Amino acid sequence: MRKLAILVILLVSSISLCGQNKTMYSQLREQWEEASSEELYKHINRIQEWQANDTTIVLYSILYNRNKENADEQSKQYAVLSCIRIGKIYYYQGNYTNALDFFIRGLKICECCKDQSLIREFYLNMGNIYCTFQDYEKGISCYESGYKWCAEYPDNRCEYSLLTNLVGAYSKLGNAEKTREYYFQMQKKISADDPVRTYMNQLTWGLVLINEKKYRDAIAPFQRAADIARNFHLEPRYESASYSQLYHAYLNMNQKDSTLYYLNKCQKMAKEHNLVGTQVENYRVYSILHEMSGDSQQALLYKSKFLSLSDSIFNVREFHRVKNTQYLLEIGQVEKEISQLNREKAKKETEIRHQQKMLLFVMGISVIAGIFLIIAYLQKKHLSVAYQKIFNVNRE
Repeated sequence: MRKLAILVILLVSSISLCGQNKTMYSQLREQWEEASSEELYKHINRIQEWQANDTTIVLYSILYNRNKENADEQSKQYAVLSCIRIGKIYYYQGNYTNALDFFIRGLKICECCKDQSLIREFYLNMGNIYCTFQDYEKGISCYESGYKWCAEYPDNRCEYSLLTNLVGAYSKLGNAEKTREYYFQMQKKISADDPVRTYMNQLTWGLVLINEKKYRDAIAPFQRAADIARNFHLEPRYESASYSQLYHAYLNMNQKDSTLYYLNKCQKMAKEHNLVGTQVENYRVYSILHEMSGDSQQALLYKSKFLSLSDSIFNVREFHRVKNTQYLLEIGQVEKEISQLNREKAKKETEIRHQQKMLLFVMGISVIAGIFLIIAYLQKKHLSVAYQKIFNVNRE
């Protein structure tokens, strides 16, 4: 009897919870049903991705679902904008597979738009997710694809972000030549009035030095980057990233005390601001430090935390499912390009055949005209001879 009562309570609670969720979604739909897509977009676009919550996602979902099936350009643009914003919100929440899913959806719609300027943004964000999963080759492929689109749709901010991330991705692969090459391309986009770019200038220069094994020289730019992030009150992830690079540099120099000092600072910020991805790497390095000290129990504890948190945020199976969706999209793009080339080839062949027929027709006309000219010439010559004979006879 007691078990039955517990089951009833659980059932009622679950029904109540579903009802509440449905009510929340329904209320938002009803609230914005009469509003135009433009009004809805303006309302939610004011919210920064890293400040967004589930309500923001629901509102963007309403905007997306309202416009995704429409064929007109404005509707497609709202669907594209919704996808990129939902994807970014999921990314900041650490829900990477959902983020990638929406970026791929948006990319697919954007490729059908007249204005395809946001394609570069989709590749930028997709590259970020692949690099988060340490698939740096795929991340680089996305960044370079996005950078190519900047030639058609120039955008200084997006180009700078793509070049910055290419520096970071190539540094992870240990490619010092490419890291330096993209760093100097990035320098052409530097703006002295932008603290984020000033910060990234210092951080990426440190990465160039790290790849050249100049660990001690890399300390100063990483410290300057941390100071810029703190003094200009940039998002917490910037200062945290500086501390992460600092402790990795000291770890490469086998300076345990300095490594632990910046690791603790990084972990404190990561916990305070829910920077989950940063915490994963921190736990891994804590495990390494304790193993170096011979404390196998603490090393095992932090390794367990590292694996547990990795499994919870990096759903590798789901990631590969979404990744395969992009492969299918890329296959579709290739097939589309091949079909286009085949259509162009067929069109050219048709034009060539038409030109050949026209040439044969002209040649035929020319031959006939030539024959007539020859006949006319012979007749004229024959008449001239006849007239000459008649003239001679009459003269006699």
